[in-house]
Amino acid sequence: MHPLPDSWTFNGDFELPTFQPSFRQTFHRNDVDAPGATVECHYIITDGKIQFCPDSWHRRSDIVQMPLIPDWISDFGQETQD
Repeated sequence: MHPLPDSWTFNGDFELPTFQPSFRQTFHRNDVDAPGATVECHYIITDGKIQFCPDSWHRRSDIVQMPLIPDWISDFGQETQD
């Protein structure tokens, strides 16, 4: 799970979400083979599908269905109603 900036747009559809613009996060991996290597995760979410961009460290460009978001994440930050 990656946090999305507040400035992004969301279509409001929790079943088939679309976020704009594309998501790109740069981070440092802590692998034994490449300690501190900088990599990018880059993808687009449209109509509930993730399209990986060719410049992503995932090294794929296919389109996959978004996995279900676990309850503990989807409920995060929501106020409980009494």
